[in-house]
Amino acid sequence: MKNVSKSTLVFLGVIVAVIFLSYCRRDDQILGVDTKNETELTALRATTAPTIDGTIDAVWANAPKMTVVPQVPNPGNGMFAGYIGDAYNVTMRSLYDNENIYFLVEWDDPTESLVDRPWYFNPTTKAWAREANSPVFDANSIKVRNAFNEDKFGMLWNISTYDFPAKTCYASCHMNTPTIDPATGKTIPATSGNHYTNNVSERIDQWHIHLMKDLVYNQGSDEYQDWNSGMINGNGRHTDTQSATTDGVVTNTQTLTITGKTTTMAVPKWVIPEATNRIYILKEETTSGVAKLVTAVDSNGVLTYNGGTIDPNIGTDYQQVGSGDGPKVIPSSIIAPMTGNRADITAKATHNSAGWVLEIKRALKTTDTINQDADFSSLEDQPFGIAVFNQANNQHAIKPNLLLKFQK
Repeated sequence: MKNVSKSTLVFLGVIVAVIFLSYCRRDDQILGVDTKNETELTALRATTAPTIDGTIDAVWANAPKMTVVPQVPNPGNGMFAGYIGDAYNVTMRSLYDNENIYFLVEWDDPTESLVDRPWYFNPTTKAWAREANSPVFDANSIKVRNAFNEDKFGMLWNISTYDFPAKTCYASCHMNTPTIDPATGKTIPATSGNHYTNNVSERIDQWHIHLMKDLVYNQGSDEYQDWNSGMINGNGRHTDTQSATTDGVVTNTQTLTITGKTTTMAVPKWVIPEATNRIYILKEETTSGVAKLVTAVDSNGVLTYNGGTIDPNIGTDYQQVGSGDGPKVIPSSIIAPMTGNRADITAKATHNSAGWVLEIKRALKTTDTINQDADFSSLEDQPFGIAVFNQANNQHAIKPNLLLKFQK
């Protein structure tokens, strides 16, 4: 090596780099800090199935525990601003029987966050708006208002993605790339990211559990990720097939023309008059008469429904109050049971002073025939990753590179 010239070494270095990069795919994944802790979870064969009620039955006593510390990474583009570095102590246990696999997940979170972007009235603008689902910062990047979003928990499992065993969560996690505004020709910076796989045949099973919206009916949202037809910056996340698009959760919103004007205003579609501290509206309440359809809005923001009106200018019940909201702000979620393949996951959680206790149940092998679900029936090792959302929309703590093993 003493006789090799410096230029030759540089040339060799370039060749190695080219060879390495030739194997790259659409791999601009968000890489985060990997806290050192346990990585293997053993599923114990159970003679008695646990009751999925968010309490820890005696049947869980002998199940081995895995303790991990997911942490919120820094993608570098402000997407996770307000959460970066947050970490949570998570303990997991697993059981299985001839039909199902079960998980018990516990994590520290002293605040039970269940409110998701309610409608409030702004007396200054005379307009209705929804609370932000991400923190609000001022011009000096100081947080001035917390996000209004619910706690969530997620798990990713492999279906057919070749590098999932090595990357788990990061096998489909991509930063969006800047785009060009066709009107101005200027570059629009990328401030977000999306999940999608890298090839047409690759899919990932995603379990996404909203600890308010989904648990109303003791369900978790069964979803999957695909390559989104190869579209860069596209969203490769999809819910599993269900009976109707309105099953599960839909947003309580509509746009009405302001009475006497040609301009429009976004307003809630359904209201429950005089209701206080409601965080959701059931779909069945929209057909039973409990919830009323909003049919008009005037220039002062007064809502009209069949049988009455709501004047949000009286008092502050429908307005922002300090860091929170008045007691009559209107829920933004209309909730119905999930159906079909999307309803494969049974889940229930309880919250105590320390944090969340979540129980999950899913069939070892579902009735899925269109490649939307992971199959555990072989009892082979399964790589996976988890995510913890603390009053957050897409900002989440991540723990990748975990492995589920079955005690046979």
